[in-house]
Amino acid sequence: MKYQIKWQYKVLWILIVSVFISACKSRKNSNDTRAFKKLSTMDALSASISDWQFYSAKAKVDIEGAGLSKSVDAVIKMEKDSVIWISVGLFGLEGARIFMHQDSITVLNKLDKSYSKLSWNEAGNYVGAELTLKSTQSLLLGNLLLPVDSLYELNQDSALYYLERIVAKSIYKVKLDSFDYHLVNSYFRGEKTGKNIRFSYSSYEQVDSAFVPGLIELKAKDGLKNFKGKIRLSNMNLEAFGPLPTRIPASYKRI
Repeated sequence: MKYQIKWQYKVLWILIVSVFISACKSRKNSNDTRAFKKLSTMDALSASISDWQFYSAKAKVDIEGAGLSKSVDAVIKMEKDSVIWISVGLFGLEGARIFMHQDSITVLNKLDKSYSKLSWNEAGNYVGAELTLKSTQSLLLGNLLLPVDSLYELNQDSALYYLERIVAKSIYKVKLDSFDYHLVNSYFRGEKTGKNIRFSYSSYEQVDSAFVPGLIELKAKDGLKNFKGKIRLSNMNLEAFGPLPTRIPASYKRI
């Protein structure tokens, strides 16, 4: 069972490490002396953000790095600003559930009947930056992670908008398709931690009135450790769903 616990945590942390810089506070670094200008194409930024209240999808997650190479199936359900609910498949069975709420993250290991619970601050201490529920949801939907009215440095060519912002001593860069305003990729680098990560988004699908990515690829570096991951999404919909099972069985042991 020790292996199962270790595997479960690695799945959790590769999901969490994907936002280890994304939740930087949206204020300009007072020590930054570069000339920033107000973005003139605010409509492009606004158009890149999908409107939603509920989201459901099936996912195939491939993870590689730090001695780990795994493929798992997952079901993802989200209610805006309320919950991320993930069921992770293992050997054809449900091996784990992850609940992310505004104040905490809970991981159920259904194989050895145990669970762990931690705050977003504790999770942030693990990866070296602040984490939030909102930024994690934005990440999965291919939305911008900083407010639309933020100050950005802008460049563009015939195909892409290039946006960059320094905030809380981290660098946030994005590329938007200049034709349909879809997010192409995001890049983060923490000046203090040295951690960096890049997300690439593709295979967008229209779901009701929103456009959401069907493929999310990530590359992350933490010191000498390198991670790669792919999340292939299918059966995406924005339909409302009922209460999600988040009860922790009384027989489960906290670890």
